[in-house]
Amino acid sequence: MAKSYTCSSLVKDCTWSTSANDTATLMKKIVAHAEFKHDLQLSTADKIKIQSSIKG
Repeated sequence: MAKSYTCSSLVKDCTWSTSANDTATLMKKIVAHAEFKHDLQLSTADKIKIQSSIKG
């Protein structure tokens, strides 16, 4: 089952979303988006919050 994530769970008003077959691939996409679009370096706490928001 595919896993999915919507950026608005971390960054208000961002409608970007993505999906992948596994959490590791999904997290790579999320980290790349955070760095490129939001100029953010995700902390461990951010990554934990993101992982709890992943659906699937």
